Amino acid sequence: MACGGRLAPGEGAPAPEAGTAGVDAADAGPCPDGVVIPLAGECSSDGWCWTNPSPQGGDLYAVFGSGPTDLWSVGLGGTVLHGDGHVWSLAGLVGNGDTLRGGWADSPCDAWAVGDGGTVAHWNGTSWSASVVATVPLTAAWGSSANDVWAAGSYGTVLHWTGSSWSTVVTGSATDIDGLWGSSSEDVWAVGEEGTILHWDGSAWSPSSSGTGTQLDAVWGSAGNDVWAVGVGGTALHWDGTDWSSVATGSGYELTSVWGTAADDVWAISASGTAIHWGGSGWGAASLPSPAPLMGLWGTPAATWAVGGWDGTILNFEGGSWSVVSLGNTASFNAAWGFGPDDLWAVGSNIMHYDGTGWTAVVASTTEAVGDGSGTTANTDTMNGIWGAAPDDVWAVGTDGDALHWDGTSWTYSNIGTESTGKDAQAIWGTASNDIWAVTNCHAGETPDVVHWDGTSWTVTVLDASVTENYLYAVWTDAPDDVWAVGGGGAIVHFDGATWSSVVAGNGAMPTLFSLWGSGPNDVWAAGAAGTVLHWDGTAWASQASAGHDLNDVWGLGSGDIWLVSANGVILHGDGTSWTPSNSGAATNLVGLWGSRTSGLWAVGAGGTALHNAVAQ
Repeated sequence: MACGGRLAPGEGAPAPEAGTAGVDAADAGPCPDGVVIPLAGECSSDGWCWTNPSPQGGDLYAVFGSGPTDLWSVGLGGTVLHGDGHVWSLAGLVGNGDTLRGGWADSPCDAWAVGDGGTVAHWNGTSWSASVVATVPLTAAWGSSANDVWAAGSYGTVLHWTGSSWSTVVTGSATDIDGLWGSSSEDVWAVGEEGTILHWDGSAWSPSSSGTGTQLDAVWGSAGNDVWAVGVGGTALHWDGTDWSSVATGSGYELTSVWGTAADDVWAISASGTAIHWGGSGWGAASLPSPAPLMGLWGTPAATWAVGGWDGTILNFEGGSWSVVSLGNTASFNAAWGFGPDDLWAVGSNIMHYDGTGWTAVVASTTEAVGDGSGTTANTDTMNGIWGAAPDDVWAVGTDGDALHWDGTSWTYSNIGTESTGKDAQAIWGTASNDIWAVTNCHAGETPDVVHWDGTSWTVTVLDASVTENYLYAVWTDAPDDVWAVGGGGAIVHFDGATWSSVVAGNGAMPTLFSLWGSGPNDVWAAGAAGTVLHWDGTAWASQASAGHDLNDVWGLGSGDIWLVSANGVILHGDGTSWTPSNSGAATNLVGLWGSRTSGLWAVGAGGTALHNAVAQ
């Protein structure tokens, strides 16, 4: 079998298209049964707390609210955030993991969000609840009152809420609808694919000629005779009460959302991280503090908010300028290692350190650190694994066998010896500062390498084809004569102090193994694709209960206290006989684990996600 690679699990979120806007700029009165606004803080019900980014790391697709102190933003995997005008907090994940793409709020005790899978979620002042009310994805929502709410999505689907139930309303269109807005219950606009514009007059939907075949993503107006629709290629159309006309924007980017406070104060944002402003006579480019793609826009006369990609970007316009509200590193992490609650490292295209209070970029670019940047800051080289013998003796390994070593003061570059063959180091583990192993991938027709550090130099061993011809993704060792490595096709190989041998010959019919962890020579765990979990008891490898997800990493806090992570924020806990979901509060791809009884458990992954559970249970 030729050396096989890994296709990393994706996050499953297609490019967003909708932006929504509310009409009520004043906070409503108290809810009949009281209101429980989510408090500031980013911890889940099972104790997983966001330490990076802040307030969370999932892409956001819409922002809406009922007033300046009652703001909502929704996004990846059902992520819901609440803002009080100053601080944004994680309200949780709503629904069954479907991404939410639009929303509208009537008051602090009445808000709606819609998304993939036909999901409609409702906030009643105390909690969010979700149900599936359509057979197609929903992208936009808008309402004129608590008893008049619209939702729209694919294939011309439009739903109407009258206070007790949702019903489908025929539009006569089969094109996707991406945006909704209205000035009243008898004046509602819907825009979408192929330049589609539909109008509701209180009794029926009818087409309105847009004069374009370009996709329209969003619609908003200051009045019934002052409405804007924006979309692909910087398209902006204006409705004056009689006709739609095209207005030059000077932008060539896809405009994803539009919102304003008045006829002469309108904003539009783009998927390319730009913004333009209408001052009454023309559109002009605005300066933004972040180039992150933007998807949602809403505000009040007091402040305007924009949200989007790059793992939960939140921007605020107040006092005449835009500022970044979301904070932290959003470069993905591949692995973590630590020595205590105030000494943790996470690596990827950079190297970050956590000191117990916050994260610091110690290496801003691993590409630059290994000398491959050619004077640029492009992060093309990544560190895939990290292990340390002591706080002043830590190794990180990655692309082309590049290695960085921390001596307590700085990171210095070396290579494990695979640069000339272009084999990437995938993982690293050791027993002491002079007994460290790294494993690599391989190219077609080749075999992977196992590389050993003896405290002075790295020694490369090219495995014989009889041992394995597959990628090796993980390595774990308990002693110099007890080293395990796993990889493609379910391959398991072992080193007894003298030679490497095949224990399980990987083949295309067996799930790939991506991770290893052990508490001792008779308690070693491997996890990988298709929910595969294996256990070594000192005599044989045995299959455990399936975890039901492609597994990126395994870690234990002791024998029978095993943790697993996967895509979409999945964290599982069990003993091999069964696995119980642990609410991570995240929807991002989790790829690495590290922890101890005294330090708690850490999970890291896409978009700089770093979650900590002080008392993992």
